[in-house]
Amino acid sequence: MSHDTVADALNMMRNAKKAKKEVVKIKIISNLLIEILKIMKQKGAVKKYKIDAKEKSVEVIIGDLTECKSIKPRFSCDKIQVEKYRRRYLPARNLGTMILSTNKGLMTEGLIEILIDEISLPVIVDAGIGKPSDACKAMEMGAAACLLNTAIASAEDPILMAKAFSRAVKAGREAYLAGLGKTSNFANASSPLTGFLYNS
Repeated sequence: MSHDTVADALNMMRNAKKAKKEVVKIKIISNLLIEILKIMKQKGAVKKYKIDAKEKSVEVIIGDLTECKSIKPRFSCDKIQVEKYRRRYLPARNLGTMILSTNKGLMTEGLIEILIDEISLPVIVDAGIGKPSDACKAMEMGAAACLLNTAIASAEDPILMAKAFSRAVKAGREAYLAGLGKTSNFANASSPLTGFLYNS
């Protein structure tokens, strides 16, 4: 039987809040759930959370939270429809937060790097992959795999797109294994310029 990790986690948090419990332990986690917890922490709905690598779980300390739930079934909507759904699902204009998942690129690179560094388990990226370069980037950071569906299924040529993703994933993995060179936020010469530039 399949589980909706996000929906199950939000239900646990809501039930814990109703039972006046501040701490809840979620035993099934995913990259998408961690991303949502990060947003909830920014909004104050979650005070903090701690990932347990050994048990593959996360402990959440609930903050200023009244209600939380996953909208089901999930469906697609364009930016024009967002306001309509905001009015439908949120109690008031300036009350609450609606989180939308998109395929506009790898929006949580920092989070993925933290997960890879802190967890001694394979990290599989299952959200935020919109194009082959995103998959390549995730693999370069050390991800074990990428789960892909929408980005391939929605392409004009799904077969060709699947091949492009396959090559991107392999390239990213090989780059990670080869060891990427150090990068800098500033321009530094990688080769000596002495005698290279001169005035005539």
